[in-house]
Amino acid sequence: MLQLLNKWIKENVEVGLNKNNSIILPKWIRMKNDIIPGQEVIVSTHSGEIYIKRKLNESLENQMIISSRGSLWIPVEIRNRVKVESGTSFEVYTNDEKELKLVPVIKNIEKINN
Repeated sequence: MLQLLNKWIKENVEVGLNKNNSIILPKWIRMKNDIIPGQEVIVSTHSGEIYIKRKLNESLENQMIISSRGSLWIPVEIRNRVKVESGTSFEVYTNDEKELKLVPVIKNIEKINN
């Protein structure tokens, strides 16, 4: 059986992990991916990236609720696996399946110090 791979599209936005270990998804990203306040989403990780998708059925994965302002708490086990902490920025990717992929931005400290 042929399995099609989802093509990830890099969006022109970065989101940051705040001191409450939450991210805020911009409204246009939420609208594009049919994510509405109060909706449950599944948060998972793979290869150092965080994946967010709408919960469509029962799941044993981490389930979070989108706040009215688009905030989403990232569970400690996800933060530990991805090795991120408060202040980390992420590039946002989307696909046709209305999933989000957050890729940590690695800042080059030497460039910042020079």
